[in-house]
Amino acid sequence: MFYIDQLRLAWRHRTPHFTSWLFGILLALQVLNVLTRGVAAIFISGEVADLMQRSPLVNVYLALANFMALLLTVAFLMLATRKLQKILEQRSTHDPLTGVLNRRGFLQCFSAVRARRQRHAAPLSLMALDLDLFKAINDQHGHAQG
Repeated sequence: MFYIDQLRLAWRHRTPHFTSWLFGILLALQVLNVLTRGVAAIFISGEVADLMQRSPLVNVYLALANFMALLLTVAFLMLATRKLQKILEQRSTHDPLTGVLNRRGFLQCFSAVRARRQRHAAPLSLMALDLDLFKAINDQHGHAQG
């Protein structure tokens, strides 16, 4: 049930990226491995189903369980790294106070829009606003008011 619940959560919070798919596939394989072991333990009697005895089925199950534990750890680390990468990308392109694009984010967005407009031979306009004495408003009333 633990692996099935993890698989459900991975499916629910997936992103369209390789790491999400890898983690989901590995969890599904682990669920299949554990279910196969459970069915074998219930319906196969004797030494074949006993994990303390040597048999080809036990060897395959134990090898797969250990290998999947390693692969799931690597996949989880890849998933966490991808999530942190997205957070860092967001922080590097957006102002933390207002949440709007900063200079780096604006330049990325503007270059993408400009390239798209050049491909379609469409005109592009840009307007810049400069608010005079805006610093005095922030200083007097605070950044939340400004």
